[in-house]
Parts: sequence; C-alpha cells; structure tokens
Amino acid sequence: MFRQAENDFGSLIQATSGHVVHGGAQPPAGHALTIATLLICWWTLVETALDFVTGNGNWDFASAIAANLIVGIAGLAVVMNVRFAREIFAFICGVGILALGSGLPLAFGDSLWIPLISLVDCGGKLGFLVFACAPPHENGRRALSL
Repeated sequence: MFRQAENDFGSLIQATSGHVVHGGAQPPAGHALTIATLLICWWTLVETALDFVTGNGNWDFASAIAANLIVGIAGLAVVMNVRFAREIFAFICGVGILALGSGLPLAFGDSLWIPLISLVDCGGKLGFLVFACAPPHENGRRALSL
C-alpha cells in the first residue's frame, strides 16, 4: 500500500521540491544558497541586537528572541543539509516577506530606520527564495550557484 503511494506521488514530490533526494540525503546546497542562508542568520543576530536596544517591554523582546532563534536554527539546518530544512526555511522566509512586506510602504511615514531594517530582511529572504527555487541543471547543480 505504501509502495503504491510512493510510486504515485514520487514524481509530484520531486517536481515540487526542486531537487531529487537519493537515499534520504539531499545534494549539497549551492554556494549562493549557503551564502544567502548564512546572511539571513547573520541578519537575525543584528536584528536581535537592535530589538534589545529598541525593545519596549520584556515580552516584546522575548518574542523577538524566540522568532530569531527559530530562523537561526532553521538556517543552520539548511547549511548542514538536514532533510526538509530547505523547505521549512523557504516557508519561514516566504511568511516573513509577506508579514513585513505588506506594511513596509506605510512604515516609511513614521521613521526611516525601522523600514530600512525590514527592507534588508525582506531582501535577504527574497534572495534565498530565488536561489532555493532555481531549477537544477542537467548535472544536478543549481542554475544560479555562484
């Protein structure tokens, strides 16, 4: 029963994941994907420091630390080629872009620094999504690898 489901959905899973998984191990991430992931992890550390400086209360700071910790752990899992880490990190990046990007034009009226910080965050996450969703070449490597 499970073998039949694997045969039926195998091509769908390979087509939607963008890469072929052989023997449970993912092919190594391209250099561009690794650099984009590490830049996002580095930027979460910068944001954590900025949240500490501009934090209004203990709960705001605690929730920002928890969110940045989740992003950092998922990003490091991508660098270490943990199974399904790219998909989870891509989801986190997509949700972050939708959450921050929708209010970004309105935030420029209040201040200049906070929207610029959010713009850098959205740009880094968008860069990761571009590299993660790039179609592979015939040799198995990504088309947009550095």
